[in-house]
Amino acid sequence: MTGTAQASQHVSVHKTETLLFFTLLQLVIIVLAARVAGKSRTGSHSRERVGQFVTVFFLPIFFADTGLRTNVQALDSAALWGWCALLIALAAIRKYGVCYLGAR
Repeated sequence: MTGTAQASQHVSVHKTETLLFFTLLQLVIIVLAARVAGKSRTGSHSRERVGQFVTVFFLPIFFADTGLRTNVQALDSAALWGWCALLIALAAIRKYGVCYLGAR
């Protein structure tokens, strides 16, 4: 179990907003760690070898596990459904924007 998951279990918080905060905190930590690892000489070689294995093996397992653990019934208010719709819309806009810029 990750540190942020243990922290949320410790304080008995299961609200969507708090879990979103912990998820964003993990994302910031991952980005900072990637920047530090990218500056070393051996980092690029190791990243290439490990990255191929992770992409082929662990990525499908991650998405399958995440999909199976998704609980849509937790979205029990209009405000939470609104946040969900906003996040999906922002993700779609970002994806189409990046594809558009890449195609230019």
